[in-house]
Amino acid sequence: MDSEQTFAEAKVIDEILRLTATDEAGDIDKRRFILMLSGMLTETLMEYEEPDAVMEQSFHRISQLLQSTPMPDTLAEEKLPNSVTIDVETEVGREIARESEDRMPEGLVDVHEVIIAIALNELTEFAKDGLTIPESLRIMIEGVIQSLLFEMATQEFADLVIDDFIADGWPISDVLMTLGGVVGHYVSEDGKGNVDDYITSVMAAEALRHGLKGGINWSGLDGANDVDTESLTEDVQEYIEAFEAFFEVVDLKKPSAKAVAVAKTSGRMAALVSGTQMNLIQPSLAKVLLKTGVVKSFEKAA
Repeated sequence: MDSEQTFAEAKVIDEILRLTATDEAGDIDKRRFILMLSGMLTETLMEYEEPDAVMEQSFHRISQLLQSTPMPDTLAEEKLPNSVTIDVETEVGREIARESEDRMPEGLVDVHEVIIAIALNELTEFAKDGLTIPESLRIMIEGVIQSLLFEMATQEFADLVIDDFIADGWPISDVLMTLGGVVGHYVSEDGKGNVDDYITSVMAAEALRHGLKGGINWSGLDGANDVDTESLTEDVQEYIEAFEAFFEVVDLKKPSAKAVAVAKTSGRMAALVSGTQMNLIQPSLAKVLLKTGVVKSFEKAA
């Protein structure tokens, strides 16, 4: 892509990010901007066979050009966005990247280069307004890492559920309720999350992205009452054992991040089994089963 076209597209994308990250007071929410940029980078990395290696090279380039290094990963927890926020904002960025892809001759490869150019410009500007470049780089790195891991986990877990549980004869209703139960378990382990927050901002959004009919507000859904909680707990533990093997490999330890990964899997699976391709369950029932699993598991663990 020639430099003139690169500059023009970078201006368009930068303006989209700025408008999206502008708060009610008319100010740019810098951390939101960075997370959306992280999501854009994540989407481009999915094009490569070794996304982790390309990610490392990209951040090395950015650091060299900015003549700065990221703040250590011991950045105070309160300064880092939580896992739900990271997922919500990086997914917005991934969508912006997909929309930008069609305008580029080399698709996401060109988008990748534009993202680096935007990072160089905006992170420098943010530093003038108090958000240091090392802190911005750390937020961006954490955003990309978690966003990548969420997508990898969702793909891995969806395949695992289909191959090891559905193929083994598990009823779809049990599969969905158990997935919800795993989310509830990790939310309770985290000790900070609100059940509806996880459902509405992660699970429902992922389901909607993959074609599940209806809106994203599941907070008013009524769960089923006649649930054998002991049996649900046993099923949840069986799924957790399978999922923890992946979490150990990728070194994902935070319960809140695990909850998000499984919530995304739950939403995607609900869309899959209720969609036209499989048509195994009604969309409304799929939502109720997921929410029931989350609430019952959360209540039992609390």
